[in-house]
Amino acid sequence: TGSNLSNVTVEDDSVDGTTKTVLGLTDMPLTVTVTGAGDFGYTTLAIERAESYFLEQPNETYLPAHEGETVALVEQMGAAAITIDNDDLIGTLDDGAAYKFVATVSDTLGQRATAELPFEVHWTNQAKTPVATITIDNTNLIAEITPTATNPGTGDTCDIYRLSVDRPSLVYSGASFSTKYVDPYPTIGEYGGYRIVYKTKNGDYTTTDGELAFTDYKATDSDTYKLSTMYNIIEFGGDMVQLMYDVTLSSSWEKDFQATQYLGGAVQGDWNPAVNRTGSVTSRVVTIKDQATIQAMRRLADYAGICHVRTRDGSSYPANVDVSENYNMGQEVIAREFTVSITRVDPEGFDGQTYADWVNS
Repeated sequence: TGSNLSNVTVEDDSVDGTTKTVLGLTDMPLTVTVTGAGDFGYTTLAIERAESYFLEQPNETYLPAHEGETVALVEQMGAAAITIDNDDLIGTLDDGAAYKFVATVSDTLGQRATAELPFEVHWTNQAKTPVATITIDNTNLIAEITPTATNPGTGDTCDIYRLSVDRPSLVYSGASFSTKYVDPYPTIGEYGGYRIVYKTKNGDYTTTDGELAFTDYKATDSDTYKLSTMYNIIEFGGDMVQLMYDVTLSSSWEKDFQATQYLGGAVQGDWNPAVNRTGSVTSRVVTIKDQATIQAMRRLADYAGICHVRTRDGSSYPANVDVSENYNMGQEVIAREFTVSITRVDPEGFDGQTYADWVNS
């Protein structure tokens, strides 16, 4: 037995259009009672996926879900009611997907019994299409983002993604509606913009039609969303350097891949989802004019920590940055050429923050 479980009538996939009645989970938390263990017995309750599928993600990847995968696991003494909330889940409960409860009880003599109960997820609260007000501050080189939605459900939030020439990057998760947020690193140029994704309290971000509940705001839609600087920017520890002259960019991507060859002649590949991105930026400065840039590059060379790189070709990402410097002494001016070697890394946390926190930082 369980709260928020009910018989749900859904449309069958058969050609005749008949309907079927299934046990459906409509909301969380879920309270389940397993009988048979007695007061001194041991109870184990698991929720497992009953089918395999791929779930589209807002960052334009597909999350694999495997049949038999454990989504929740609770163990306790006795037969008291078991409450499972979203925080207790190992994976996700996806709208429209099939699962099963697997209950195992044992007594003091070591005797065990197992029972299963299939169910589907049919959330009562569905995600809606969000909107946002977005302003690019070209003085501070930041973006101000205020997401809104019509009558959002209690506990519903949104995720904010930064658009660039690369995959969308999660800037802030669990953002409140009608609250202003700041992205300190909006993308330069036409590939910039933001994706606002509506997310219910149950972690669902699909509409009643099975579509992703998001809205994109791109630099090509309006100058409002476009960062107008023409420089390449590296930010580190509250400091910044802008590379202006004779800039050369290079990037490379390396997959974590291993090929295995078997005696029968078959060759199979194993891919790690991580992709290593490296690159370099070369820029020239004139000694008599660009002392501020030279000093900033020296501070960057000594900085041990995550930097953030924004390039004119439409990338914006955290990285480790190493600096090298070359002298070029001509007859009229003394020029220096800096080369920064870049290795992309994962951020330590969300880049985004509330506007109030940004002002006070």
